[in-house]
Amino acid sequence: MIGYILCLVGLVIILVGMIVLNQHLTNKFRGIFLDDERTPSDVSWIRYDPDIQWTIVRNFAEFKDEIKSHGIPKYMSFDHDLADFDESGREYTGLTCAKYLVDVVQTDDVELPEHIYYHTKNPIGLANIKSYIENYIDYKNRII
Repeated sequence: MIGYILCLVGLVIILVGMIVLNQHLTNKFRGIFLDDERTPSDVSWIRYDPDIQWTIVRNFAEFKDEIKSHGIPKYMSFDHDLADFDESGREYTGLTCAKYLVDVVQTDDVELPEHIYYHTKNPIGLANIKSYIENYIDYKNRII
């Protein structure tokens, strides 16, 4: 009887270990792909790691929800023009999402994604998103 119980305990420990490992591997390659139309496979001008498990978000609300629900991922890829407007006509862009990301990082004292890509075809939007994030990184490096 004791052998049977020990065997069951051993199986439970193995199962818990497998679940924890699976969660670790899932988080290790989790990414947010922000774009109102494209998918990661449409972006031929960037070579993404094929192991990234992308969550595709189409607008600012989905971007916020994904971060609130699952935290900051290891990978993130930004489009700028999202065709996302509220009732009053205010536009939400990739820059809006980048600003939200930086706010969450500062407020929650967490790190930015380890890998950030900018796949937008809008050169001004790309410069705005990239410079906003890089300015935050420079600021953080100065105060440390």
